[in-house]
Formats: sequence, C-alpha cells, structure tokens
Amino acid sequence: MPGPGPARRTDAAVLPVAAEGRGQDLLRGGRLGAAVVPYGRQTRHDVVGQPSQALRLGVHDVDAEQDAFDLAVARHAPASGLPLPAVCRGLQVVNVALGGTLRQDMGGEEAGRRHRVHRVALATGSVIAKAMAGARATARATATAAAGPPEAAGEADKVEVSCYLHQCLDRLGDGLAVTGRAADGTVAALELPGRRAWFTAVQWHPEDTAASDAGQQGLFDALVEASRGRVS
Repeated sequence: MPGPGPARRTDAAVLPVAAEGRGQDLLRGGRLGAAVVPYGRQTRHDVVGQPSQALRLGVHDVDAEQDAFDLAVARHAPASGLPLPAVCRGLQVVNVALGGTLRQDMGGEEAGRRHRVHRVALATGSVIAKAMAGARATARATATAAAGPPEAAGEADKVEVSCYLHQCLDRLGDGLAVTGRAADGTVAALELPGRRAWFTAVQWHPEDTAASDAGQQGLFDALVEASRGRVS
C-alpha cells in the first residue's frame, strides 16, 4: 500500500515486498491478500521498447530490478485472481506488462514533472467511480454538518486528483479499458473488465489526499474489502 496512512484507516496490515530475496516466492505462495504496483522511478526505456527516445527525452533515475519485479507482479496478479491496485507509475507498468507502450515525455521539464492538481472524468459505473462515489456518499451521510448543495448532473464522476507526471500511456495494453481521462485526453484510469481479479489503476496519488477526501480513501477501502478472505 502506498504510504501508511490509508492502510491504518482501513485497518489493513502492510507488508513491503522487495524485488530481491523472497519477493517472488511470497507473491506466488498464496499468502498475500493483495499486491500493489506502486509509484516510483521512471520505467526503463528498453522495457517500453523506445530506447532511441530515452536520452533525448530525459528518461532517468530507473531501477532495472524493480522494473522486472513490478512487471512480474503486474502479470501474475490478474491471472491468479490476486487483487491489484496500480498507482501512478504502477498504471504505466501494468500497461507495459500487458503489451502496451508509454509516451516517454509529456512536454519537457516544466510540463512533465511538476506537481499538478487537476480534474479527471471517470466512466460512470466503473469500479473506480463506484468506489470513490460510494465512499463520498457514506461520508456525507454520516457528517454532522450540512452536506451542502447536491452535485450537478455528471459531477459525481469528476474527481480532483494529485499527480506528478513525466511519462504517460501511448498504446493501450491487451484487455485494458480506459475508465478515466484528464481534460487534455491523457489516460488517468484503467480497469480489466471481465477478469475475476479486482483491479484498478490510477495515474495519480490517492494517498496524497486520502485523509481529507473520502473518495480517495474509498479506493483503499475497496482494495481491503476485495482482499478479505484470501488469507487467514
């Protein structure tokens, strides 16, 4: 789970699994309730099949061992039924693991790496939209203060998110469905319809605002609920 705060609020235990050592054995040993492909360094250029662009577009700070492990997790979890959320870079890793590609740069130093808070439109009825909307509805219903005016039509599926971007999706991986986009068309959320495994991927950092935004916390709550019963 990215960061301890959201996990504490869901009463979940978090076990960091490193790429080295027993990570692969633990992943395949049936002792995990869920796995997470987290945010982190940029994805290695040769992994995404675009080595000629790497130096020109500023791809740096990569970790080959972590890339290999995260790609293994991204392939194993959906196939085995293990619940899997992917966060920021994690969304990109899953896309590559399923045969997709990445756009190596979103517009240079200023446009690509700065912190941005922006709006994302989610597909109505998607797993992500339901998790976020349900959590917000519960928070409003239990609040002691007035909830304020109702949301305008369609606004319930538009969410404000915190992100740090340099790379983004280009060609979509096999089986993936786009369930969220930023205003400029950038893919911001992915799901795997028809798979038995619970899966969400978001191109933002829900842990940044989960303490104050019930919708972002709802993504972590939904993961914990999906993982119940997998381990004793």
